[in-house]
Amino acid sequence: MKETKKMSKKKLTHERACVIGGSSGKLPSFTTLAKDITERKQMDEKLRRQEKLAVMGQLAGGVGHELRNPLGVIKNAVYFLNRVLEEPEPEVKETLEILDKEVDNSERIIRNLLDFARARPPSWRKVDVNDARARSVKFKPSLVEFARSRAKNSH
Repeated sequence: MKETKKMSKKKLTHERACVIGGSSGKLPSFTTLAKDITERKQMDEKLRRQEKLAVMGQLAGGVGHELRNPLGVIKNAVYFLNRVLEEPEPEVKETLEILDKEVDNSERIIRNLLDFARARPPSWRKVDVNDARARSVKFKPSLVEFARSRAKNSH
């Protein structure tokens, strides 16, 4: 039995070929079976991408937490220097303001990153059913026929 995989522009197939007969001086005959595995391969690839995104989210969460510690130290140092220095030089005052602003920006970025990485429960919200149906029908033409038959049967 021989197995081959063929990749064309539109379909991915898994093919098998078997030799039948051919004994006692008879010519052998062959049979083949081809199965379209395009959708399965696409789903496998989608799953792999989702797994990579999940790992990236976990990594981002860990990095975010690790970056918060030194940023907290910097923020506290800026606060301390602003309290201790009665009349700092203009360059020192400007540097402390820049540090404080940049720490705030970094904390905001980390907060957004952690929010993205955090698993959330599903959220409920109101939707326009007709709009949702119209969008889903664009992707599944067979749903149009199903919806029409259901509408006819319900009246």
